Formats: sequence, C-alpha cells, structure tokens
Amino acid sequence: MDDEPEGGTKMLIKSTVEKLEKTAGTRDRAVATVKAANDAITANKEEINRLEGQIRRDQNKLPELEQNQHSAQDQVDDLLSQLEEQVGLDIERIDPSGPVVQGGTAKYKATHSEPIPRQARLSWDTGGCPFSRDGNTITVETGAVGPGDYNISVNLEWVTPADEPEPSVSTKSSKGLRGS
Repeated sequence: MDDEPEGGTKMLIKSTVEKLEKTAGTRDRAVATVKAANDAITANKEEINRLEGQIRRDQNKLPELEQNQHSAQDQVDDLLSQLEEQVGLDIERIDPSGPVVQGGTAKYKATHSEPIPRQARLSWDTGGCPFSRDGNTITVETGAVGPGDYNISVNLEWVTPADEPEPSVSTKSSKGLRGS
C-alpha cells in the first residue's frame, strides 16, 4: 500500500482544506470584529461615565450660577430704574381726557426730559390689553378687561444683541398711570 491517498481522496482533502482556510479566515475576522465591538463598548462606557461626572459637576455649580444671574438681573433693574429717573421717564394719558371706559381705546405717551440712550428702549406693560405702538405712543384696546382694571406702565429695557427688536409687552413695571 502506498502512503499517497488515491486521486479522488486527494481532491477531497484539498477541497476540505480550502473550505477550512476560508471558514477559519471568516471566524478570525468575526473574532476580531467582536473584539473591536467590545473595545468600542468599553470606550463608550468610559466616555459616558466621564460625561455623567461632568454633568454632576455642572449641576452642582448651577445654584451658584443662577444666584449670580439673579444678582446681575437685580443690578440691571436697579440701574434701569436710576436711568428712568435720570431721563425723567413718565407716562401721560393723552386720549381720552376723561375716564377710560371698558370697550374703548386709550392713548398713552411716554415722556422724558432727557434723550433715552440708544442701548435702552421703551417697554410697555398694558396688563394684558392688546395695543398698537407708534413711536413713544401706544393705543390700548380696553375691551379685554373690566372697568378699573387698567394699569398701563412704561419702563426702560436694556437692549442686547440677542434681543428681538421691539417686544410688545414687558413684565417689568416701574412708572404707571392707573386708568379708571
């Protein structure tokens, strides 16, 4: 008997070896892909832990930052009140000359003895009544409120680049004239 396998057996062995090489290569690539995926998961978990730590640190700083914001806003409000006094900001009802009636309109004008700096603008609070604006004058529609519920006021608002042009209503109120 010969140590050499028969011709058909040689071909069968060669074919099996080729399939093994191909399958083993696929297995090796799959093992490498799984290892890479596990490494990526580990790296992502580490990044998540780092970011969660940063979030906790930022959350711990937030109360102090909010207090600083409130303090700065209080200072701005105080300075705006001083500026309102310095420019002599006041409000005058110009129409009607008598009592304001429900369901009608009333005109108010902001007056000042000194020019308003360009970094500030007038801001009106009409207690929720709709109004239209023309320069320093507003016309208020009084149909939305009951008799005597008018508390029209004007104040200065500091303009920053992020501000939208000319908001129609302000929540801050300093100078007021109560309608009746």
